[in-house]
Amino acid sequence: MSKLFRNHLLMFRKLLSLDILSRIRSPFWQKSIGINVVLILLALYLMLNFLALGFFLDKFLMHFYPDADPIQVFNRFFLYYLVYDLIMRFFMQNMPVTSVKSFMLLPIRRSRLVYYLLAKSFPNFFNLLPFLFLVPFMFKAVIPSLGLAAWAWLALCGLLVFINHCLAILLKRSFMIRPLAAIGLVVGILTIAWFDFQGVLPFSESFGRWMDWTARNTWGLLLPLSVFVTLVYLLYRLFYSNIYLDKLIRSDKEEASNSGSLDWLGRFGKIGRLIQLDLQLIRRNKRPRVMATMSIFFLLYPLIVLQDGLENKMGIAIFVSVFTTGLFMINYGQFMLAWESSFFDYLRVRQISIKEYFESKFYLFGLSTTIVLILSMLYAFVYPILPLFFVAGALFNMGVSTFILMFTSTYNVRKIDLGKGAFMNWEGVGASQFLLILPIMVLPMLIYWLFSLWAGMYGGLAAISILGIIGILLKDPILDALARQFERRKYIMTSSFKKD
Repeated sequence: MSKLFRNHLLMFRKLLSLDILSRIRSPFWQKSIGINVVLILLALYLMLNFLALGFFLDKFLMHFYPDADPIQVFNRFFLYYLVYDLIMRFFMQNMPVTSVKSFMLLPIRRSRLVYYLLAKSFPNFFNLLPFLFLVPFMFKAVIPSLGLAAWAWLALCGLLVFINHCLAILLKRSFMIRPLAAIGLVVGILTIAWFDFQGVLPFSESFGRWMDWTARNTWGLLLPLSVFVTLVYLLYRLFYSNIYLDKLIRSDKEEASNSGSLDWLGRFGKIGRLIQLDLQLIRRNKRPRVMATMSIFFLLYPLIVLQDGLENKMGIAIFVSVFTTGLFMINYGQFMLAWESSFFDYLRVRQISIKEYFESKFYLFGLSTTIVLILSMLYAFVYPILPLFFVAGALFNMGVSTFILMFTSTYNVRKIDLGKGAFMNWEGVGASQFLLILPIMVLPMLIYWLFSLWAGMYGGLAAISILGIIGILLKDPILDALARQFERRKYIMTSSFKKD
């Protein structure tokens, strides 16, 4: 038994050292030392903030809830943290299978590779952050109140964090297989959290009482421990059954050739075919797929920002409407030409005009904005006047923001690797990405403010809508101007995209 454990440990150390060397020797790491240093400093800053939060959290809770036990208040709000943590993990936590293909041709048992993947997945940023405020809070507030039971409380919090870790991986896998089911589950979780926040269904209070009871009755840890062990076993079976090299290659080929559900777009000629290629790119690659998914979940953003109503928040409502209806357009459109960086030469010599290429993006962005607009009409049941803001924001995005994105994309000359994830991925990000946010977000708010002074709320909304309609009607001459802009910039872009 000890020999078997020692062999597993030696294999784990060897695989880990090879993985670390591959990251250190990565060309992206060596070329982007400045960006990586900035990211490390940002991570350290965030960690210090969480550490400081842990030391002062008890005082904050006693200040805002003077008549309540700070531990019980913390336990209640810890449920919100877990929901938020699960959402962030779903978008930003990568699947721990990216580096396994290089080892699959070597004489290494599949079980050892799976053990390595499972063990390597746990030491990550999302699992470290909560302990930075949990441990100081435990020593300052929990131990004086619960004594030795505080360690059971910390173990419970840790188990819940690790359960979130496993759930995020399983959710991402389910999203790849059955995206609608995964989206429905996450939306259901968010809906429950919203009902609790509004006091309709007090889930957090029950959750807080359960955490307090479990900390005082240590044997209660068996329930979260059993859930955690079950999830780890499910992850083990998932990885073990999908770690065949021929299966991975076959799934890649099937994914590359599976476009049957989008073939109907070919009926619309070259424009439809180009839209089909864009949708396939989004479906097959991690970073654009995450961007598209985020735009769906951010439909709940108005509930967070406007939870106190629309009174004296008309400017914020304009921002929310433009941001919500245009999030996919902004996220995906700012890298519109950078997505093509690996085969930019082919784009230049294809039998399509660059105006047709830009026109396909116009219809793609318009389609995404229309879908979000239709879904946002449900807000009429909560804020009856808010759909008017969404209509104005959608028209502005279709007639103004679209062309701003197309113009600024010609200045984005940074290459993007489509296979990389979205978390901490700064490829393709430049000054133009930050500058384009100003006109897209500030311009509609400024127009609304100016015209609302003269004609009230409806006058401001009408001005934004009319500006968007004018942009839509002038689509052809604007696209001609953008095509000429592309011709002026194409050689600079080609040279930059060819740099390793």
